[in-house]
Amino acid sequence: MMVDYKLTIVPDLLKTNWEEKIKGIPIPQGIESHMETFSDGCRPAEGVELLLLTDDADHLREALARNRARFHAVYVGDTGDIADVLEQVEDVLPSTMDEALLRKRYLLLLNALKDHFGQAFYENALYTTINTIPDMLWYKRLDGIHMMVNDAFTEIVHKTKDDIIGKDHFYIWDAPRPEEGNDFACAESEEIAIATGKTYISDEPVTTREGMKQFTTYKTPFYDPLGNLFGTVGVGHDVTNFKSLGIELSILTENLPFPITIFTQDWKIVRMNTYFRRIVAGSGITYQDMDDEEGFVEKFNYPSWKLSVATPKGEERVDVLNHSVTREYQIRVDGKIKQFMITELEIRDFFDNISGYFGVMQDITYQRTYERSILKAANTDMLTGLYNRRYFYDFLAENIHNEFHLLYIDLDNFKLLNDTYGHNIGDRVLEITASQIRRYFPNALIARLGGDEFAVIDEIRSKDELEERIRSFEKAALKSFSIYECGTGVSVGIVCNDGRSDDIDELIHRSDSKMYEVKKKHHEAKD
Repeated sequence: MMVDYKLTIVPDLLKTNWEEKIKGIPIPQGIESHMETFSDGCRPAEGVELLLLTDDADHLREALARNRARFHAVYVGDTGDIADVLEQVEDVLPSTMDEALLRKRYLLLLNALKDHFGQAFYENALYTTINTIPDMLWYKRLDGIHMMVNDAFTEIVHKTKDDIIGKDHFYIWDAPRPEEGNDFACAESEEIAIATGKTYISDEPVTTREGMKQFTTYKTPFYDPLGNLFGTVGVGHDVTNFKSLGIELSILTENLPFPITIFTQDWKIVRMNTYFRRIVAGSGITYQDMDDEEGFVEKFNYPSWKLSVATPKGEERVDVLNHSVTREYQIRVDGKIKQFMITELEIRDFFDNISGYFGVMQDITYQRTYERSILKAANTDMLTGLYNRRYFYDFLAENIHNEFHLLYIDLDNFKLLNDTYGHNIGDRVLEITASQIRRYFPNALIARLGGDEFAVIDEIRSKDELEERIRSFEKAALKSFSIYECGTGVSVGIVCNDGRSDDIDELIHRSDSKMYEVKKKHHEAKD
């Protein structure tokens, strides 16, 4: 995202003494923040949101009474303290959380606030974009219900957006329904677009209050985040009104809220909007050079600029039908690495000759960061930061035909430790165990399978070396946990996968059995 989320953080944490811990947690990328001290007049500044973290229920109520928009609050304590205002706070954090969990919950909160801001930003960008387009534009479900239209659409049909949203073609165009002998005029072109999965262009006459109009329509299927076909997006270009064809390119490109440039057939600039110019400037071309419009247009060489500053990521996607090429690039802009999707689209004349190009850049830095965070969350155990059971089984399924050693690890007397000292100490022991596994088995794949069970997949070391490391690991664990006087240690079972079996469950069962053999020896040795 090109715009940082601006946030003022107000820690009011006298009872829990968390303020220094909060200050020590790095702010996620994409958030521009500063901290302020709590006061009676604590309010969000213009253009900034405010986050209050307080363990004082009275302070919380006072702040909630004063603030509504652009204000978020988190209470540290018991929910019963603030039952009357519980629905108005973002979260309630127990004051007994350890530092690792506090860090995780705090970062999750900041990222959630940033994501909400990002979603609103992109929604606004979408609405701004479609309402800037002079042609009719609409989004329609598969059942024909209109979900969104632009301003040009409302002007053509002489209905408000509130009157259009949730309605079908027949109501919007005041047309007789099929049972009255009239077929759905737009249905055929939509069915073709849906069947082919591509944009379908057609000419469609439509009767309006001003009489018959001729539209060139562009209908494209679109899908929900799960890949299910949701409906179609359509653009209707009024070819009966020739005034709409004469819009000034500079006005159009400058009002599009994304970077766009129009080039000649030899890649000379025809028009570059401010968004595109800022990226070029931030990548090394100085603003002084760009202020000279004529000189900049003459000097700027787009292919050379892209070659020198843009690092390709992924494969190039060529759309033969639409004469376009799309590829992801990494570009350093204003000192920050950003991800862009660059699409270069041929502009063709009536005789199908290339007369120029559109260059469009989409900043997908936010999406890529979000994708990575979602992937990590789906595959990671929250307490230890290790891979979780799901990822472990997926990895085994993909690598079952490789040779490796599988270590199955279980804590001895962990239930006794939990019952004696409580779950906070139990969680701390699990975190220490995870840290020690990383130490003694570097470069191996490590997962927490659940409870006090861990697994290690090592493709590098020999069995002799692993057994030596296991002995050192067992000694370190006994030493670390001896202060709890519960006999807590680790039992490790080791098996070798020769790559000739497809049975994951059998491999795990063997390693589990080996672990229990070791655990039995540990118990016998104590007796």
